[in-house]
Amino acid sequence: MRGGTRLALALLPLYASGCGRPSVGFVHSRTEYVMGTVLEVRVEADDSALAAAAVDTAFAVVRRLDRLLSNYDSTSELSRIGREAPAAVQVSPPTLDFVRRSLELADRTGGVLEPTIEPLVKVWGFYGEHPSVPDSLDRARALSLVDYRRVRVDAEANTVQMDSGMALDPGAAGKGYALARADSALASFPLASVYFDFGGQLFRRGTRTVDAAVRHPRADSVVISVIRFAVGSLATSGDWERYFEVDGLRFSHILDPRTGRPVPRRWGVSVWHPDPFIADALSTALFVLGPDSAAELLRRFPEAAAFFVEPDGDSMVTHRTSAWERLEKR
Repeated sequence: MRGGTRLALALLPLYASGCGRPSVGFVHSRTEYVMGTVLEVRVEADDSALAAAAVDTAFAVVRRLDRLLSNYDSTSELSRIGREAPAAVQVSPPTLDFVRRSLELADRTGGVLEPTIEPLVKVWGFYGEHPSVPDSLDRARALSLVDYRRVRVDAEANTVQMDSGMALDPGAAGKGYALARADSALASFPLASVYFDFGGQLFRRGTRTVDAAVRHPRADSVVISVIRFAVGSLATSGDWERYFEVDGLRFSHILDPRTGRPVPRRWGVSVWHPDPFIADALSTALFVLGPDSAAELLRRFPEAAAFFVEPDGDSMVTHRTSAWERLEKR
């Protein structure tokens, strides 16, 4: 699986961590490349061997999910579901859980979060090195294959089934799901704190707070908001991750499943939520909707805090939810 973008390492991150120095215990940290991006795991415990074991466990969980959910690996379970459609494909419990929860979120977002969007991503060329605008007929054909309601999950048989030609894309929530599963695996460890930075998505669980700085999407040296939290996840979706330009018009990799086209004139959306899976998914859904259409969706997720950044001519305009304002460092 690719964690958001193949080009993430060459782009400026939106967030800067303000974890500070730990006051007690041993800190063990490691950084590795996984799911197409960089994952940093940092834990604090009273025992150094225990801290190291916790980090090993977190990476083992994420690497297993990468093998199961990658849509770049033809042998993964997620790839098999699409390749063997319309047959029902038996999968392992983590894959079944990811598909089931993704479909639930698709339903809660009214289909704005669309796990079957892969045919559209392919026709725009965003899985390759040279994306381009497809002709209207190819786009219409791809769009006809995008509909989460045509995915069938059988929890008793552990199978997933969809129509021929359809495929699942984990990009909108895969990193968040991996963070949630990794943190769950660390619950049995007596850790003072857990911190993940997964390609720009942050997760923190501890008693001390961290500061997360949202930077200007066109000027990385400019901080435009800082929030502070001790527990929860901060995710972002933006138009700078994967894009191409034609005649000065930017086409982002984030596609609107209602139109089959890239979302226009939106720079970035940041979302905080206690659950990293929901934070990751909502950042994509809210990027598609934009601030003017986000209120109804956010009412379904009362714990979420959102921050929108949009162009206004040559400058920038921001929109904050009241929940974001409560987290914001003044």
